[in-house]
Amino acid sequence: MLGAGGVTGGAWLTGALHALVEETGWDRPTGPSDAAAQEFGRLTAGAAKPIDDVRGTAAYRRHVLAVMGARALARVAAIP
Repeated sequence: MLGAGGVTGGAWLTGALHALVEETGWDRPTGPSDAAAQEFGRLTAGAAKPIDDVRGTAAYRRHVLAVMGARALARVAAIP
């Protein structure tokens, strides 16, 4: 779903965040480790159900979601 600021999450995003905190023990004041950011990307990609079409394969879209998820977590963690 697209929102005013770009792609917005739904229940899958909340679930991915909770899973990340539980699995990695991430504490927001210290920021996520690279491993935690990669894990969040993996969880984000795993929650999606992309399709194959002329613009890209489902595998490519899952890869992009993993990269975008890891980058988004790093950016959110940098917000004071």
